Amino acid sequence: MAVQTQASFVRTFNIPKDARHGKYKINAKMRYGSGEEATANNSFEITEKKTDNRIYYAIIGVIGLVILVYLGFKSKPLIERIRIRVEVSRIVRNRGLN
Repeated sequence: MAVQTQASFVRTFNIPKDARHGKYKINAKMRYGSGEEATANNSFEITEKKTDNRIYYAIIGVIGLVILVYLGFKSKPLIERIRIRVEVSRIVRNRGLN
């Protein structure tokens, strides 16, 4: 490309989705018709996309709470039977001591 006064060029590059994580450098060189050169460089980093796990923890917490409440209602008869047995044992002990 020939540039007579001043110009600005923008080029875009597609980075493949399977590009490896890491730091990369990009270099550009422009050669004028007079033989002069201009260079530019920049760097960028490809990192792994981090997911926000808070929503998963909240869902697991809610599910756990639902399970605990369900088991609490489900085990209510069992807890009542144990309480009655303990109470009967206490009454039998107390009558045996009198």
